[in-house]
Order: sequence, then structure tokens, then C-alpha cells
Amino acid sequence: MRAEKGFTLIELVAVIIILGILSATAIPKYMDLRSEAQISAVQSLRSTIESANQMIYARAVLLREHKKASAEICINQATAYQTGCLESDGTGFKIKYGHIFGSYTTIMHALEEENSGNFINTGHLGNGVKCPQEWCVEAWKDSVTGYTRTTNEAASDSKIAKLVPRGYAFDEQCGVVVVKNHGNNEAPKILGLTDSC
Repeated sequence: MRAEKGFTLIELVAVIIILGILSATAIPKYMDLRSEAQISAVQSLRSTIESANQMIYARAVLLREHKKASAEICINQATAYQTGCLESDGTGFKIKYGHIFGSYTTIMHALEEENSGNFINTGHLGNGVKCPQEWCVEAWKDSVTGYTRTTNEAASDSKIAKLVPRGYAFDEQCGVVVVKNHGNNEAPKILGLTDSC
């Protein structure tokens, strides 16, 4: 009869201890990677919105719509440099002094995401309710967690939109805030909030 070979109890305990030590060092690193990825996603979306706003402003200048307190420009690339498009019939979207502002429609058209399914207009999910979509948008608000309007913004009734990534709630400071411009030729504030990411 052959003697069966196996691991001793001491060898098994040693392996378990080594695996425990490895996992104790790997899990925090994984959590840091997730946080860094969310911060990068927020910064990327903020940059994308800023770039989209600059392109829309350039188009508004070409159309001579950049000095108007309220104007509508065309969505479709074929009619991009024409006037007469309306948000109400789906052919245009509103701008203020040539810039985007804090409405869901304007932000989605600026990002060319109106039909992608990556963004959802949630209204107000409530505190602590996590975003179920790639990005959730709460638009046209007087206040949002992570940003307090300045005296000038409050006096001019500047509205705010907040975009949060999947898995975060609107009461957390992880997302992008767009504050409607409140003066002539003033771009909206576009901020990346990453304290809670």
C-alpha cells in the first residue's frame, strides 16, 4: 500500500496567512483604482461639456446669436449654421448669450447624447438613492449638494444642473455641476466635484 501525500496543517495555515496578507494589500489598491476611475470620468465629462460649450459659442458667433439673452440654434449638422430651429419641435435647443445653460435638453444636445441612453433625466431621485444609469442628470435646480450659488447667481436666478455617475447619489460630491451664465458674454460655470468619488 502506498502512503498518500498531502499538505500538513501547518502548510495550509501558512498559505492562508500569505493569501490574507496579499488580499489585505490588494483590496485597498483596487478601491483606489475605482476611485481614480470615477474621478477621471468626472473630469472627462467636465472637459467634454466645456468643449461642447465652446463649439456652440463659436457657432452662435457665426450666426450672430451670441449677444442675445435667449436664442435657439439648430441641432442637426445639416442645418447647424441656419437659424429658425425650435426646441419645442425638436429641431433646436436654447442658448443664453451663445452658451449652454443648466437645462437637461440643452446639455444633452450639447453633448450630442439625447438618444444614446447613457444619460437619464431623473428629476430628483432623493437623498441617498444611487444613480442606476451611466450618468444621471438633475437639471434646472436652485441648489445642489456641492455647490452654493453666489449672490449674483441667486439674484439673477441662475439655475444649476448636476450630473452624477452610476452608483453615486445626488447628495454626494461626485459629479459635474453646470451653473447657468447670468451675464452678457459670460460662460456657464462647469465644475467637477470629486470629493466623494
